Amino acid sequence: KYREQYLITIRELVSEQIRTQQYITKVSTERDSLQDRVNQLASQLNKAEISGAEAKVVRHKEEEKVSALLQEINSLKDQLHQKSQELKTAEDIVARSNFDVKNTKEYKSLLKDLKLLLSHRDEIKDMRALLIKLQEDN
Repeated sequence: KYREQYLITIRELVSEQIRTQQYITKVSTERDSLQDRVNQLASQLNKAEISGAEAKVVRHKEEEKVSALLQEINSLKDQLHQKSQELKTAEDIVARSNFDVKNTKEYKSLLKDLKLLLSHRDEIKDMRALLIKLQEDN
């Protein structure tokens, strides 16, 4: 009778040991699976933080560019205003002095070039006629 109880007790202990080992294996597997998931999420979080930091750097650079462009725009506006004032002053001077265009260096240079072109008018006509004749022959 003791032997039978002893064997029954051993069987129960072995069964309990097997259930315990199975439970430990199941819990270990779940723990490992959860740890893998935690690692994946931590990696994703790190990548997101890096992307966020990079985006912040890019945004900061863009803000610096915008600031520089705004400064340049303001500088150009100032220059435009200054040049407009200079132009207005020059226009006033011209209006007051009855400025004669024919006495300017640019006008004289342009007039000289036009006279030279007119002097070559006949040569240009002859060349054109020759080209037309050559085209017709071909």
